[in-house]
Amino acid sequence: MQPTQDELRKAFKAGFQSIDEGDGFYTGFHSHLEASGYQRAENAVCTCSDRGEHGHQPECRWLKN
Repeated sequence: MQPTQDELRKAFKAGFQSIDEGDGFYTGFHSHLEASGYQRAENAVCTCSDRGEHGHQPECRWLKN
């Protein structure tokens, strides 16, 4: 299962807040998704809406069982 739009909105907000606190975007973004029960599956098929044609989106390959 992929993150919902609401979960992604919250993850992006956490990423931007992480920047404000002096860390990188992905620190907050990844931490939020991990805390929500998602794991990044490096070997999973691309989950981007355009299948990675324009590069991968931050939420690519984050899945929950």
